[in-house]
Amino acid sequence: MAKGSPSFKPRHVVILALVALAGVSIWLNPSRPPPEKADAVLPPIDAADEAGRLLQQASENYFYREFEKGAENYRKAIAIYESENKFEKMARVYESMGDLYKFANEPGEAEASYLMAAEIHQKIHNIMGQARAQKNLGDLFLGLEDMEPAGKWYREAALLVSEEAPHPDKAVVLEALGQYYWKTGAVANAIDQFSQAKETFAALNHRMGVEHMTNVIAVLQKKRPPTAHGSGRNFGAGALSEKPGPT
Repeated sequence: MAKGSPSFKPRHVVILALVALAGVSIWLNPSRPPPEKADAVLPPIDAADEAGRLLQQASENYFYREFEKGAENYRKAIAIYESENKFEKMARVYESMGDLYKFANEPGEAEASYLMAAEIHQKIHNIMGQARAQKNLGDLFLGLEDMEPAGKWYREAALLVSEEAPHPDKAVVLEALGQYYWKTGAVANAIDQFSQAKETFAALNHRMGVEHMTNVIAVLQKKRPPTAHGSGRNFGAGALSEKPGPT
């Protein structure tokens, strides 16, 4: 190797691959806003702090499908953040652990991790974080084709963010409820949720999100019965009158 050429440790390659995969997921789902830097779970390469190094190792474990090792490293990082009173980071790691368990096909562990994340976010009054964790629960149950709890969590997440200012997580939550309604055949409700998501993307100047929602709404309007009417921003049967918390 020529002098001065950059060298990469194996974990650098893994982390860069994970970043590349994250980029691919955004392009495959163009309505998904790019994550905000402050919300990123993956620490810088060669993080100086112990928790950061544990998260790097957990990411490598995840990449190599070493799920139990990854979960253990996530737990160690959670313990450090708890001792440092860094509760938002702690909650985000629980979300990542939920993702790991979902990918490992362990839905019970995934549910427990997402619930813990939602509970911590609620305690620190992080509405967007709580809604995001509830949306993750909806995704989990939707993947299991268990529609009743999926709808419950999607509606709770959407209700939670309904009065909040435009935010990337709000747009994703509203879109997720729209996808749920589309999948369950509630076309009018789906159009309403996608329209709200479109408004949020527009307020964020997220052009790809706006275009994607526009296209989805156009498809659904062709499926909509001529006599159907808009839902008036109805969150569907079972919506709660007060902002709910994790159960």
